[in-house]
Amino acid sequence: MRCVEKCPMDDNATVLAQKTLSCQECRRPWLEPRERWRVYLADDESPQGVPYCPDCATREFDGE
Repeated sequence: MRCVEKCPMDDNATVLAQKTLSCQECRRPWLEPRERWRVYLADDESPQGVPYCPDCATREFDGE
């Protein structure tokens, strides 16, 4: 296991950045951890997760 705290940084260290998810449709950021969002895979050559807030996911995928 690699040390991540109290160890000197080296040239091979990986830096992780926190990115706030935003809805693909309305661009609202996901700020409430208890709120249930959906992530769908895009139909691309290299699929990526596409986040949707509960309101947009219901409207786009549940036929309401």
